[in-house]
Amino acid sequence: VRSQTPKVQGRERHSPIARVRNKSNYRKRFVLKRNPGQKWNLTRR
Repeated sequence: VRSQTPKVQGRERHSPIARVRNKSNYRKRFVLKRNPGQKWNLTRR
């Protein structure tokens, strides 16, 4: 049965890995004191 099933190729990742993404988000939020979201320059609620 296994040999009859076609092989599906894995897709290439386009987004950065989570560790890199978390590091850049940390820098933006805590080092640069920005808020999350697209309009980060609005005051924090």
